[in-house]
Amino acid sequence: MHLYRDIEDRATLEREYSPSSCVDDITVFLDQYAARSETARAKHPRWRSHAYGAHPDERLDHFPAAGTAPAPVVVFIHGGYWQQLGPGDHSFPAEHLSGRGVHYVAVGYGLAPDASMAEMVQRCRTALGWLVGRAGELGIDPDRIHLAGSSAGAHLAAMTVLGEVTPEHPPTSLTLLSGVFDLRPIPLTYVNDAVGLSPADALLHSPLLQVDSFPGPWPPTIVAVGEHETAEFHRQSAEFAAALARRGAAVANVVVPGRNHFDLVFDLADPATDVGRRLDRRIGEPGASRAARAT
Repeated sequence: MHLYRDIEDRATLEREYSPSSCVDDITVFLDQYAARSETARAKHPRWRSHAYGAHPDERLDHFPAAGTAPAPVVVFIHGGYWQQLGPGDHSFPAEHLSGRGVHYVAVGYGLAPDASMAEMVQRCRTALGWLVGRAGELGIDPDRIHLAGSSAGAHLAAMTVLGEVTPEHPPTSLTLLSGVFDLRPIPLTYVNDAVGLSPADALLHSPLLQVDSFPGPWPPTIVAVGEHETAEFHRQSAEFAAALARRGAAVANVVVPGRNHFDLVFDLADPATDVGRRLDRRIGEPGASRAARAT
């Protein structure tokens, strides 16, 4: 009898859903996040932390674009299996983006066990709505919002699109790195000790299971995974990309050579990399509101 799909036991399933099983030392990458983020903040003294809601965890960091407004923005939702890290650990993409005339925003959404999955999803949706509502004062073009996320943040970014929180100004593109898009195995692993998903929660918050019924046009999407990730992370990305393609979305399913779950995020804003080039091309395309696209 199999525990999940073709996986027979919990130890194997937990190894498949443990990104650190593919690296020697996760702290090397976490230290890089912190050091690169500190450098980015020092180079961009105009960055600000804004409250997008009443809860102390409802904050986002905004790094303004150099140049004239309105300008496109990359909105990033961080990973950490819904229970670690924060926006302050992910300032580093701003170092590449700001000088190219692109705003960068890192979203905080709280962490499990203090925040439930439903609360984290709703906070990401609220943050996007807040940005669109204040786009003028922030110098952001609301029709050129490029939503991105890594790991748990990729899941939350997909769930944010499914919420249709800004129907007149939907995200222009979506970049999903090393995501989990079907949460049904999560309650069977150690990850759930903090996250606390019920089987019903896992169904409700699985983008893979909801995308076919999504009523609106899906934004062009990059679904990327590192070469050095587990088979389940590769499968999750491939299946979500295939589901988007079936519904007619423009989607690129990318396996990035040499990268793992933790260093793939460094490619996000670097146009010298495959993922960075793909996002850079999207940023360079003209924006259009949903109303304009429908005509």
